[in-house]
Amino acid sequence: TGLDHLIDPDAPPLSSVFLHELQVRRDQPRDDFLTELTTLTPDDLGGAPVTDRFLVAFLTGAMVAGHETTMNASANLTVLLSGDPELQDRLAADSTLISGAIDESLRFRSPVQSFVRTATTATELHGCAMNEGDKLMVVFGAANHDPDRWEDPETFDPTRKANGHLSFGWGIHRCIGAPFAKI
Repeated sequence: TGLDHLIDPDAPPLSSVFLHELQVRRDQPRDDFLTELTTLTPDDLGGAPVTDRFLVAFLTGAMVAGHETTMNASANLTVLLSGDPELQDRLAADSTLISGAIDESLRFRSPVQSFVRTATTATELHGCAMNEGDKLMVVFGAANHDPDRWEDPETFDPTRKANGHLSFGWGIHRCIGAPFAKI
């Protein structure tokens, strides 16, 4: 294909790159996130061992999730702006609307639409019984368009106070990279 020249067949796999960088930080600590990861102890993880396999899996997940959600959020806002020259003009004329437009675009077009969870206890939510162990799908996109929560949810409004949307999850499952993605 036309992109073959961009692929280096001799490049190490991502896990090798992460392992190398973790070892560099162990040998020569720096004031950075990777060095902090190398200093984790089982106490930091509720007793779980801190293995290189765990650290590589964590870094891979953070990179993939952070890249995908940021890419989706950016693309969604770009699509909204490209189809609305009036909105482009409003944001260009009043930069104080930009932060609200970003939050509203996250609500309006969630970068992640759903996530699967497992019920840890039997419960009932809005008349729906769930048993311990049931698989549940949290549909962020639908929640962000819930008319019980959002007035006129199908309208994109950059002046809406859209903080409280679920595009990055909520509580202990909130995306650790949410502040970066919003920037």
